Amino acid sequence: SLALYVLATFNRDQLKSSEAGLKYFVLSALSSGLLLYGCSLIYGFSGSTNFDVIANQLTSNEYALTFGIVFIFPFFYFYFKRYLNSFFYKRFAIIFALGLVQAIIGWWMVKSGLNLNPYVSHFRLAVHLLIAQIILSFIVFLFLKRITSQGYEKIGILHSSLFFTFSCSIFITITYGAFMAGLDAGQSYNTWPKMGETFFPEGLFFVDEKYMGIFENSIFIHFFHRSLAYLCVAIILIISILHFKKIKYIAQKIHFISIIVLVIIQVIIGIYVVLS
Repeated sequence: SLALYVLATFNRDQLKSSEAGLKYFVLSALSSGLLLYGCSLIYGFSGSTNFDVIANQLTSNEYALTFGIVFIFPFFYFYFKRYLNSFFYKRFAIIFALGLVQAIIGWWMVKSGLNLNPYVSHFRLAVHLLIAQIILSFIVFLFLKRITSQGYEKIGILHSSLFFTFSCSIFITITYGAFMAGLDAGQSYNTWPKMGETFFPEGLFFVDEKYMGIFENSIFIHFFHRSLAYLCVAIILIISILHFKKIKYIAQKIHFISIIVLVIIQVIIGIYVVLS
């Protein structure tokens, strides 16, 4: 978030850059306020933050779901005031549709833990996290498209291919991160860089397991998640070595540096979590 804020306001002598920074700050504050407001609404009609109580209220109280309708009034206000143009309508419609899908998947995920085993399905958790990642990526894309009038320079096919591979690796890493969280796979080995006494731990190979264990074997999930993280770091460093000097636009360079920094920070946080 801070990296994107710096990116938005980098050209501080330009009016559009200052306007984008101010809008980003206001949007961040407003988003946090809406999140807290939504939490307060849920607590208001359910009287609890416990999933079981909230689920019972949603099924027994027919008026509970109507609380969220208050969020449609600001949309009507902006619509009748003509503050939004066709560019925003189409993109916001996509975000709104993804938000509805995310809400349905969120309930589908939570429902899997409303039984004697109070743990949600790691598959549903992964789907929920991936949809959130898609929504966030789309919002960031619209944000960058809005503040960078000159666009991003296409460096070459190799650069595009490497970045596409990096993006796919990130999404798979996030998926296995959800598997790690859902299965508590991080507790299998609390050591780094080795997993126990070796880099290839015992129980990693699983020919007799269902789906060969790639979705359910906690040791393999832990190992594969680490390997994907290393792969992401390697790809982004290769891209920086080969193509960073070819980038002409300052905003594009800052965006690229932000990605490198965020990837490294995420790896450090991951190592810290495993060791702790």
